[in-house]
Amino acid sequence: DNSTDYFEKANKHLKAFDYPASANALRQGLENIVFNFLPENERYTFNKEGVTITKTLDGLLTAFKVILKIKRS
Repeated sequence: DNSTDYFEKANKHLKAFDYPASANALRQGLENIVFNFLPENERYTFNKEGVTITKTLDGLLTAFKVILKIKRS
């Protein structure tokens, strides 16, 4: 599948009754939306070796929540 739209992929997998692949594509789509919404300094973290890595979905959502709390104050 050459489609880059995660939500189209999720729909195709759903129609094929491949629920794990559909859920994974939905997760990837959500990660992409949140990642692109966040400022660049909130997208990455450092591992134990000091290497810059992309935050996990949990880390991205946590950063998103912090930004929302700041904007509400």
